[in-house]
Amino acid sequence: MDKKIELPTLDEFLIQKRRPYNGYIDYPGFSSLYLRKGDIGIQDGEKLLRCGPTIHVANVTSEIPGNGAFARLVKDLMSREFAVYVECVHNLVFVDILRHMGFKQINQASGTHFIKNHENKLTEWIQD
Repeated sequence: MDKKIELPTLDEFLIQKRRPYNGYIDYPGFSSLYLRKGDIGIQDGEKLLRCGPTIHVANVTSEIPGNGAFARLVKDLMSREFAVYVECVHNLVFVDILRHMGFKQINQASGTHFIKNHENKLTEWIQD
């Protein structure tokens, strides 16, 4: 007998204060949505900037591609004052969609990554 795993909602994931800071999330319009929360580093020439608070979209599969689920997720996260970081994008159509949505490509030396709503969330990353 297969037992369905209960996934946390986005609200439950965001309010969680202890580890794990990543996981699969139940969100309308997605058959699979894997998020992380935490600051990221953005290379800006010679400077490394810290961006936070940030939600990382690590893996996403829409139930019905093109139905606007991703745009709704981004709008929801931005309304909660998060920067939205989409990491390791391999699908060229999705790259075009992200650019059209106003995402900025960053950290190109390590892959195809995009960020949005980060402008007021940057500080210099001080190395310990």
